[in-house]
Amino acid sequence: MDFDGYHSSYLDGSSGVMVSYAVIMRCGGYTIDDETATASHELVEAAADPDGDAYVGIDSELSVWGTLSFGTELSDMCQDYASSYYTPSDIGFEIQRSWSNRAAAAGQNPCVPSTASYFNARALVDDEVSWLDGGGPLTGKGVHIAVGETRTIDVELFGSADGGAPWTVSAFEASSTGHLELSWDKSTGVSGDHLNLTIKVKSKNSLYNAEPIWIKSRRAR
Repeated sequence: MDFDGYHSSYLDGSSGVMVSYAVIMRCGGYTIDDETATASHELVEAAADPDGDAYVGIDSELSVWGTLSFGTELSDMCQDYASSYYTPSDIGFEIQRSWSNRAAAAGQNPCVPSTASYFNARALVDDEVSWLDGGGPLTGKGVHIAVGETRTIDVELFGSADGGAPWTVSAFEASSTGHLELSWDKSTGVSGDHLNLTIKVKSKNSLYNAEPIWIKSRRAR
């Protein structure tokens, strides 16, 4: 078994009522915080997407989010980020934040409830690209670069309530190493700045038939 929990639904034959439920695994070595974080993840999804056709799925141009998040439900979209896990004082155990379209559209932390300070970077790319996900093709926004060629893309920094303090930006391959050569004209900035990321394609990634890139923002504490 390679997952911590799941949710689903069934039709109760006696009442005709559709019942949604969540199952949380008790995995070896897990703490109570691991269990409560998983429970919060699955309960949000059981409520928001009880039948598998409600709050699930991503607009096609942003579908790489689902590839890199290993899921397209509200909790899946935030599960891979350490900052998504926190311990509220009124609960006393760890829970997970979940995705909010409203917060994302406002340029705020899309994983809510969010912290007051949020800063990030976005690649401004408009090419229609395709990649493989689980054997099937997906399409979305990206940048076309042939093997052996180089292109430079614009990366915009943005944030809310960041106090104007600069942060550091880095980029790395999502699934492997060695297919790309990545370099910046500068690696620090503040909200509103634009950085240039130069990408050289050295070889083809046969897993995706493309190469997803993570862009990470980090500020020294």
